Amino acid sequence: MLSRTPWVVVVAIVSSIALTAWADRITLKDGTVLDGVAMKVGDKYWIKSADGSTRTVPATDVASIAGAGTATTPATGADPTPPPAPVSGTPFELTQRRVQNASTAMAAVAIWQKFIDDNPKDATGLAAAKVEMAKWQKLADDKAERINGKWVGGAERKAILEKAAKLTAEGYELMEKSQTIQAIKKLEEANRVYPNSFRANFALGYLMVLSNKNPEAIRFMENALRQNPKSPETLNNMGVAYMRQRQYVDGITCLYKAAEYGDSAPLCQNLINGIASIPQVARATPKIQPAIESATLLASKYGINGPSGTLTIVGLRHGDAQGKEGSDETPHGMSSGTGFLINDEGLILTNRHVVKGAKTLLVVMNDHKQVSAEVVTIDEEQDLALVKIKLTDGVKTPFVHLCVPDNPGDGAECTVMGFPLIDRLGAAIKITRGIVSSGSVREEGADIVTDAKVNPGNSGGPMLDRNGFVMGIVTMKSANSRFEDSYGMAISAGKVRKFLAKNTVTVTPGVAVGAGMNAEEIAAKVKPATVCIICTEREREK
Repeated sequence: MLSRTPWVVVVAIVSSIALTAWADRITLKDGTVLDGVAMKVGDKYWIKSADGSTRTVPATDVASIAGAGTATTPATGADPTPPPAPVSGTPFELTQRRVQNASTAMAAVAIWQKFIDDNPKDATGLAAAKVEMAKWQKLADDKAERINGKWVGGAERKAILEKAAKLTAEGYELMEKSQTIQAIKKLEEANRVYPNSFRANFALGYLMVLSNKNPEAIRFMENALRQNPKSPETLNNMGVAYMRQRQYVDGITCLYKAAEYGDSAPLCQNLINGIASIPQVARATPKIQPAIESATLLASKYGINGPSGTLTIVGLRHGDAQGKEGSDETPHGMSSGTGFLINDEGLILTNRHVVKGAKTLLVVMNDHKQVSAEVVTIDEEQDLALVKIKLTDGVKTPFVHLCVPDNPGDGAECTVMGFPLIDRLGAAIKITRGIVSSGSVREEGADIVTDAKVNPGNSGGPMLDRNGFVMGIVTMKSANSRFEDSYGMAISAGKVRKFLAKNTVTVTPGVAVGAGMNAEEIAAKVKPATVCIICTEREREK
């Protein structure tokens, strides 16, 4: 029965977001013209196109930007690669424009918070921004989202979700009975009621792939990925649709991401099959090379001898509404994780996967104060990243020390702190205790195993020794099933030290005093330096 096992189909290899009237026309130096919204971020431009897709381009690649109803202003100057013309408007106006295209109410809160943090001397703008943020915060508290062009929250949103869920469940039941036409009609009705449904969009995309209606399948899968950018099943099926259309780069990229996020033998086999099916000339495309290299490693891991000649369409596991059990992703592309301050200048250590691809970040401090944050650096080898919050002049942040040993001993007591499952358990910090089950000297990845409970949202949180010093940073939990318990995984203090040194960050190790502290004392010491990181908008990796 489909309700108990994933749908699997073997095949031979063979909503846009409407922009407001504030649209820009962005002309790149290679002649590409984009219509959408452009925002300057450091030395790059973040661009949201009319179809809802986003991209980041270096400022030096931009020839000109024209606002709606204005003449194009070319980049000028003696420099052979001059900067583009600035986007017109005050910082407050630019923030308003960006908020117009926010995908969630919490994203709008983060955008206004950034304006407040970046413009402390703009008295008029600050007053207006605080009014706007209060309005959006109320919408966020009501879990409001944009549904059919209208922001809806509270009881009204709940009623819409319940109606859509009922229609979607009926659609899935019809699918199980092989009543495909009726299932499509029911799922389309659910999609009209609630276009943001991951399950309805996924199922419609799945059925479109089965019907060989690949453009429609891609459209529905794109909608599903806006809700959960890391769904391996969605990426896999989109990859199949792209491959059928001979869009090999897009197809292999999707299959590669599916295998990366899902990391399973069937998805690895699909990637290998996809690579084997493309013309030889396409295999030389630089964008495909990482997928080819990873496929070789994954094939060795799973004992796959080569291509099987087929691509596989997969369905969601029963009851898996968001696509990947154990993911830090929450609905609508939002995600949350944990971090901790490592100096008094507002520098936060967290996991790469918590912040990579973030368009907007909001950090919630221990006193519940919200501040905007920027990514400082991301390590592509270890699952580590640094994030910085902006501080008022003279303000210092509490922070924690790393422990002296690079690796803890087996059996060492540990305390884990973080913000798991905030959509279900609330945003208060959670504390668990355990022992180190295993320490190792692995070159890459997590090298500490603990029986302390770890759940989605704990990622990036501190694993502490008896003195309240950081022995590791939580990065994942092992897979669990009905018959197996899961374990927490962490990256050791020694690897963290190397990462910080590589990025010229100096930290002083903690000095132990006495026999150590109990859990309550450790919590009181470290809570002020432990923060919740909310990625309110995330770009889908290309």
